[in-house]
Amino acid sequence: MGHSAPVAGLEWHPDGMRLASGDRDAIVMIWDLPNRSLVQSLRGHRNWVHCVAWSPDGNRLASASNDQEVRIWNPTDGTTSRVLNGHTQGVTAVAWSPNGEQLVTASDDRSIKLWSAANGRELATFNGHSSGLTAVAWNPDSDELASSSFDGSVKLWNVASTPDVSLPLPSHGPIESLAWNPVHSQCLAIGTADGTVQLWDQEQSRVQTEFQASPRSVRSMAWNATGTLLAVAGADTSLTIWDPLQTAAPGLKVPLQAATFALSWSPDDSVLAIATDDSTVSLITPLTGASQQILSGLLEPVVSLKWHPDGRTLVAGSRDGSVKFWDKNKARVERQLPDQRSAVVSLAHHPHQEVLALASARQDVTIWNSSTGEFLQSLRGHAIHPDEIAWSPDGSRLASAGRDGRLKVWDADSGREVLTLGRGNESLTTVAWNRNGTLLAAGSEGQTVQIYDARAGYIQADVPWNYSRFHAHRAEPPGDIIHTKKHTSAGHRNLAAINYRDVLKETSRPFMILDGFFTGVRPSSKGLSEQADSAWITTVFEAAESDAVVRPDWPRMEDSHQGVVDLGKWCDRREHVAATVLFPIFSAERQPARIWFGSDDGARIWLNRKLVWESTASGTAVPDQTSIPATLKSGWNWLLVEVTNQTGDHGFYLRLAEPTSLEVPW
Repeated sequence: MGHSAPVAGLEWHPDGMRLASGDRDAIVMIWDLPNRSLVQSLRGHRNWVHCVAWSPDGNRLASASNDQEVRIWNPTDGTTSRVLNGHTQGVTAVAWSPNGEQLVTASDDRSIKLWSAANGRELATFNGHSSGLTAVAWNPDSDELASSSFDGSVKLWNVASTPDVSLPLPSHGPIESLAWNPVHSQCLAIGTADGTVQLWDQEQSRVQTEFQASPRSVRSMAWNATGTLLAVAGADTSLTIWDPLQTAAPGLKVPLQAATFALSWSPDDSVLAIATDDSTVSLITPLTGASQQILSGLLEPVVSLKWHPDGRTLVAGSRDGSVKFWDKNKARVERQLPDQRSAVVSLAHHPHQEVLALASARQDVTIWNSSTGEFLQSLRGHAIHPDEIAWSPDGSRLASAGRDGRLKVWDADSGREVLTLGRGNESLTTVAWNRNGTLLAAGSEGQTVQIYDARAGYIQADVPWNYSRFHAHRAEPPGDIIHTKKHTSAGHRNLAAINYRDVLKETSRPFMILDGFFTGVRPSSKGLSEQADSAWITTVFEAAESDAVVRPDWPRMEDSHQGVVDLGKWCDRREHVAATVLFPIFSAERQPARIWFGSDDGARIWLNRKLVWESTASGTAVPDQTSIPATLKSGWNWLLVEVTNQTGDHGFYLRLAEPTSLEVPW
């Protein structure tokens, strides 16, 4: 008595006397090791079980399944005490917190979810990976989590959350500008609509000092790199360079010809760039206020101004939608981005990379290569455009403060929204990070400043090495299967065929599906490949059926036989393309089978040169979305899958089963 399908999840009970296992027939079993007996056979999942996990006290057992559910079982009577629903694709991993009060789950939907073990309530969702998750684990001594993904990364997260704080400020009208001191991380400068600048001491929770910078609103503020000087520009023609330590003095007053829109210190603090509403950018010496250079020729005023980290290039975004790169030394425009077709609202240059984030009057934030001008991606999520964007000091995150009242944080690597803050009841006008990236401040038109814990549910580190095969609790196939896989990928098909017949016989398996081979990507404009004609299909199958098995230019997609394939990383996240993957299948005899499939977007499937299914529908890939009857011949079979991508994600789920079983053969 035991499992009749591959075991994918396995974990010892804390007492070391029992063992839990989950298989691909959707069954969880509990074993009594001293007696070598089966204690419980738990049924309830509707698809294969990926992972099992005992609670620290051993009184509960959690199981994660491809049916998108996590079940918490009573191991004594075998009943389900709670079902956790929330993921939109299969749940690949589950882990208990060290105190047993919470669970964390990882999914193919690329998200991590935190749950209350007491009532099953979803507490938080963490996003950041660009592909499906493979594993998740708690740090036993802290509130940190580690997660791994098919995108090749391991990320660390902090699940501890402190409530956001609304600062008890004297009323000076709506908040127009915020600036964290780059050295003293507890010091926040706050500029208001009546021209007042306040210095907030986060450690002492009070306003340390304030002064009247302008008779009108504070339009822009910026600290120098050493945190000793604060430049403050008003909506009139005033500019003040203030040393907060010299509280008795009002600071250096610099007369301007027009009102200021934006300020930016050079990285070495030697130059302050000022963009005014007369369509000019002036460069001044901060200590004296003397003019160094005037950059003119813009058609519309510059509303956002940032220095490139090289200290030589200024990036200017204008109301006319232009983004220009000025070379200070050459006193000319070196290059510019394509017209944004709407007014530029805010710019933020990555602190360490050639990456520029741009917010315009449209709803989305766009990311560009600042060196080549290449468009990289759009960050969509705000209902109304952001007023300001800012990179975290380490460049791992981008924050955007929206007119929709939401403060959003985006993962720099994947471009995914990973944190949403704010109540949505007041338009946000400004955002700023503290020095170490642990706090976010957001100002609103409602005269409030909110301080948020930027660590809560957020990426703390990104492990630098490639660890895409980190997959806790995954059972490896028998050694002889690994041996035959190596022969297949090396091209020794005949030897592999003999080995597979022996393996199928020894394991009582009817057939086996191996890792697929990426056979290419082509343009696709109307849901299906423009070049997927009969001649090309014939060429693919002829190559597969030859003695070489696969062509040298067809890379093997490791672990793709496990059921989920992220085509995006193989196609460089391109849109309007179609990609094809060829799967070798070995069958002991001629027999019926069933293909379970789900794709994003349209797809075609050929089995042994015959088209067995096609669809032009777009949508998110879901496991077992479609069931396709098929007939396998004795020996080698070849399954060719073509999936198109119009926009967004690109991938599919695939498994091969017997006609009446959930079982997934190797």
